[in-house]
Amino acid sequence: LAALVNNRTLLRTEIVIDLDRKKYSNGADESTELRDRRFMDICERLKRANIQFKAYFTGSNGYHIHVIASQLAFKDKETRRKYREQFIRAFGTELELKASDSSPIAMEHRPHWKTGNRKTLVIEYHNQGGLKT
Repeated sequence: LAALVNNRTLLRTEIVIDLDRKKYSNGADESTELRDRRFMDICERLKRANIQFKAYFTGSNGYHIHVIASQLAFKDKETRRKYREQFIRAFGTELELKASDSSPIAMEHRPHWKTGNRKTLVIEYHNQGGLKT
């Protein structure tokens, strides 16, 4: 059964920036190069803010940037949602907003449900103090 599991929901303390290729109003998709540039920009901004994160290629169309915010552990569901939403908008993107505890995400190191490609770690950044807010 474990071999079949490839999605999960967010941890109570987890924030995920879901970065896919943008869809333009004319129906065209953003280029892979522009998406990759946005991804690297967000990762650099997180590093400059000294925020720990793990960034994964999803195995499908984009990246997931995972941040642990331990201060969310004992907050109520709505407070966690609002905090995630503010964080994602400040550091990431409005696309594919993953602010709810029940937001499904592709599981790490597992095949993506659409493509069969593994979600793989591409950047891991550590600091000494965890998330600074």
